[in-house]
Amino acid sequence: MSSIYPSKLILLGEYTVLNGGGVLALPLDAFSARWSPVDAKEQSKESKSSILSFIHNMKSNEKIDFLNLKAAEDFVQEGYFLDSNIPLGYGLGSSGSVVAALYDRFCTHPKEGLLLKNELALMESYFHGNSSGIDPYVSYTKKAVQVKSTGHFDSVQLPNLKGLSIFLWDSRKQRRTTTLVEHYKNRCKDSTYLKNYIHPLNRHNQTAIDLFLANGDVEALLKELRNISVIQWEAMEAMIPEEVRPFWYKGLESGDFSMKLCGAGGGGFNLVFSDDVQKVYKHLEKDRLIPIRF
Repeated sequence: MSSIYPSKLILLGEYTVLNGGGVLALPLDAFSARWSPVDAKEQSKESKSSILSFIHNMKSNEKIDFLNLKAAEDFVQEGYFLDSNIPLGYGLGSSGSVVAALYDRFCTHPKEGLLLKNELALMESYFHGNSSGIDPYVSYTKKAVQVKSTGHFDSVQLPNLKGLSIFLWDSRKQRRTTTLVEHYKNRCKDSTYLKNYIHPLNRHNQTAIDLFLANGDVEALLKELRNISVIQWEAMEAMIPEEVRPFWYKGLESGDFSMKLCGAGGGGFNLVFSDDVQKVYKHLEKDRLIPIRF
């Protein structure tokens, strides 16, 4: 029962992945889940009901023949539950950790590579309708992943970029992923929106991924991150709540940091990048910031 399933953080590539863009995702150990035994009286009825509902749903999908779902159901009924500190609706892949934990314990013949990602995606579709499988893949393998525009993906080593500080910033607001994704898909039906915003955003994302993994020029990377922040500010206003916008604008106005979406946006965490921690603290309260370390 010692396995820990870390949360997932999409560092670069949120939304544009839906248009064939690249993604850099990594495990975040600060938030995680693990199986724990608990007295049935102490177990949250909501938590138990939620995971049992997930298991029952998978029983109706004949393609999910790689899990021992009877054993999984008995396991939960006996009093085991997922002890998790991954906040819901915050962009850290809470559903991915659930999928990873069930797959790890109850898969009869675990796969690797693309086959693994596909099986995890099939499971996670219960939560999001369509899933790339990246969230549970990162949680299950505990490895950072780069997804290329071709759809090919590889585990990657994360560099230690000196001079780059990265934070999660807490908006103190939950959000629902599905509604925001549908809004984005509808906007992408407009060819002008794609040409003026999404295609450039895709290019900046990919350049930033390349610079980051090359352990390269931090100044150039920060420039690309600012470009991403500007485009998201202009083109993804629905994903930036009113109470978040003043903080986001402080970064754009001062040039001291860049803020971008973390996952779907709409609340939850946002990502903050800067070359100087003190510049960040000058504008954003410390109690809302969580430093990211690899």
